[in-house]
Amino acid sequence: MINDRGQVGFLRDHSRPAPYNLVSDLAKVSAAVKGDGVRNVGFTWAVGDPRLVGAKPATTVTTRVGSTRVAFVWDAKLARYVRTIDGRRVRTVSGDPVAMPNVLVQFCQINADRSDIDVNGNVSMFTKTIGSGRVVLFRNGRRIEGTWSRPSLGAPTAFTDAAGKPLLLAPGGTFVALVRPGAPV
Repeated sequence: MINDRGQVGFLRDHSRPAPYNLVSDLAKVSAAVKGDGVRNVGFTWAVGDPRLVGAKPATTVTTRVGSTRVAFVWDAKLARYVRTIDGRRVRTVSGDPVAMPNVLVQFCQINADRSDIDVNGNVSMFTKTIGSGRVVLFRNGRRIEGTWSRPSLGAPTAFTDAAGKPLLLAPGGTFVALVRPGAPV
């Protein structure tokens, strides 16, 4: 589902500046999507991970998705990474911080797709998630380096550490940033 193509469930909140004014009614989107149900995308969930003891501290995560700076700050009281924009916490309508226990930064090949131009004349970008590359998992205020691998379109992505063992995500959700090789992190 994508707003640029007039899909159901998207609207603009004119009390906010663009591009932060795009809002989605997930109930409408869910009702419109005809899917096959739940499927494995490759995440492995675990409450604990012994690798965290020796992992490098990482209380901030900053990278770039395209030309957009993307940042998160670890909040130990919440046990989550909070999404920030220009140093300010992003909040829900109720005032709660937008936060997840994991941030996964996946390095992918990204190329211009000149066959897909948005309403403003901008060329869309195509992110290749089939193949393999570097990945960094941020969890519990720590950083674990690894690799990702996905052999085909229908296959789940394997996220593994240097020893080939699955990266373990804390239950509760994950921010995923698909970035170009060489992007800062």
